[in-house]
Amino acid sequence: MSSESARSLALGVLVRVSRDQAYAAAALAQALTDAKLPLAERALATEICYGVLRTEPHLRRRLERHTDLRRTDLEVLTILLVGAYQLEFLDRVPAHAAVSESVNLARNVGSWASGFVNAVLRKVAADVEGRLPREQAIWSSVPAWLRKRLERDVGEEAARALLVPEQAPRPDLRHRPGRPLSEGLELEPTLLAGAHRFVGGGDPRQHIGFSRGDFVVQELGSQTVAQLAAAGPGDRVLDACAGRGQKTACLLDAGADVVATDLHEHKLRALTEEMTRLGLTAQAAVVDWTKPAPDAFVGAFDVVLLDAPCTGTGTLRRRPEIMRRLGPDSARELAALQAELLRQTSRCLRPGGRLIYSICSVLREEAEEVVAAVGDVLVASPLPRLGWPELPPGATSLRLLPTTTQSDGYFVAQLVRAQSSSPA
Repeated sequence: MSSESARSLALGVLVRVSRDQAYAAAALAQALTDAKLPLAERALATEICYGVLRTEPHLRRRLERHTDLRRTDLEVLTILLVGAYQLEFLDRVPAHAAVSESVNLARNVGSWASGFVNAVLRKVAADVEGRLPREQAIWSSVPAWLRKRLERDVGEEAARALLVPEQAPRPDLRHRPGRPLSEGLELEPTLLAGAHRFVGGGDPRQHIGFSRGDFVVQELGSQTVAQLAAAGPGDRVLDACAGRGQKTACLLDAGADVVATDLHEHKLRALTEEMTRLGLTAQAAVVDWTKPAPDAFVGAFDVVLLDAPCTGTGTLRRRPEIMRRLGPDSARELAALQAELLRQTSRCLRPGGRLIYSICSVLREEAEEVVAAVGDVLVASPLPRLGWPELPPGATSLRLLPTTTQSDGYFVAQLVRAQSSSPA
């Protein structure tokens, strides 16, 4: 296939992200599976998708020097963004190729569109004033309020690591207990036992070891959260917001008895399919944790894992499209939900039970401030250390960051019921 196929694929994914609020990773993975592009073109499509998402405000500023984007329809605008990204940042793509391939994409819209795209991108190609290095363009594309919050809560170095990755984050694998370390996979060790980073080309899900159930593709921070639950044989665990079940599988592999719940039935269907692939069994139930806990769950669990809905600011290096969906009040609004979920799920703990609260956000409004808000029913308890120097003895919470733990950003805290509280 030609490189035009890679650009066409990237265009389709970016339109879906803008029009349907699709998540880029899922939309791109499906598109790549359907298209079966060669490896080099998969890489080009991926680079364009994530590059445009990370630098769109900068690219818009560059385009607006030469046209009024307010009257440009979505598909033509996205073609311009795809072309401008190549002109600004992909030195390996000749300018004439970036322009001509964009014109070809525009022909599917109409002759007027191809002429318009040609005229605008030729001006962008000739306009060297105001060009920025890629890293600076990404940084300048982040909303000012978000940059300031991240710098406040994790410091500038970690904020830049979350927002401006030096290279595309690699997939992480969790090798399951008792399974062979899959041959033929190019892997690097990580700080976490049983976890490796995939550094080869292609998709590790295409490897025979994946189909055999030897490993799971799971981001390192997600694996860490499950390990911090420190559950094993004899423990009954509630995975309260289980989603598609990656942490559920970790807990089951550790020998725990797990009940997985989620608000969304389609996620639990995906969870059940994944457990079947892995040869595992978990009880699954649709539960709305903004309402009182089901009677059968009250006081029934040794460990509750609450991986709560959040802003996702810790995953921005992998999911840059999240930035366009957040506003200055998003964390505060979600904090109220997170506190309510903690209150309801805490009623499910047995005496002496532990609650692991995790979010893939690093903003303190969703982290320390939420923990403080439920202090009347839950109090902090020391986390297991996992052998990490970043987690000093007695620490009750931990921020995972690419600069310290080589993972996405998370906040994790261990809590137990306050002496004065009752599950009733």
